[in-house]
Amino acid sequence: MVIKNDRRWLFLSLLGGALSLGACAGQEAVTGAPPASKPIAGYQRLGTEKETLEERVNRLEQDLAELRIDYSVVRPAMEKLVFSENSLDRRLGRIENAFGPATASLVAPGGEAAQSSAKPAAVARMDPVRDETKMAGKSSSAAGFGIHLASYRGKTAAMEGWHMLQQSYKSALASYRPIIRRFDAGKDGTYQRLLAGPLSTHAAAESLCASLKKQGAWCQVLALDPSSQ
Repeated sequence: MVIKNDRRWLFLSLLGGALSLGACAGQEAVTGAPPASKPIAGYQRLGTEKETLEERVNRLEQDLAELRIDYSVVRPAMEKLVFSENSLDRRLGRIENAFGPATASLVAPGGEAAQSSAKPAAVARMDPVRDETKMAGKSSSAAGFGIHLASYRGKTAAMEGWHMLQQSYKSALASYRPIIRRFDAGKDGTYQRLLAGPLSTHAAAESLCASLKKQGAWCQVLALDPSSQ
């Protein structure tokens, strides 16, 4: 009797343990509760993502530092370029020195005349005695007016420029001839101004200049003196 009871007790104990394990497995399936190891794995993945983000931030900070270094190297040269050229007259002279027969009205590669009012205007200011603003009040019966088209270093280049301009603005310049007038730009040297003319009145000169500007050319009206005829 004792042996039978011991066997029965052992069997019941094993059966109870099995039922307990089954109940635990069933509860996990119903509730979806993750096993104890899953939160640890999730924490490890989160740590990896944080490390990747830190690497990206470090790389961006390094790139920014390199950009600042590059700008610090270039900045002195940029400032020197801006502040050393504080005179429009000197800048114009150096540009024309570099390009030789430079002109604001030369035909560009695309067929249209380059437009720039700043450079020829600076040339005009370097010749104040003959500037149109100071001579417009004088009588035009002696010499008339001319249309300033461009400025060159030499007469040969000025004549070459005239032929190019005639091809570009045939209808406007067909009735006029080139007038080359020398002027002194001081320490920047001398230039040859190319004008079309002569025109008898200031109004006629303004009308021709307006027509050229509509076609893309630069020009300004200047009063002529007898020596330029």
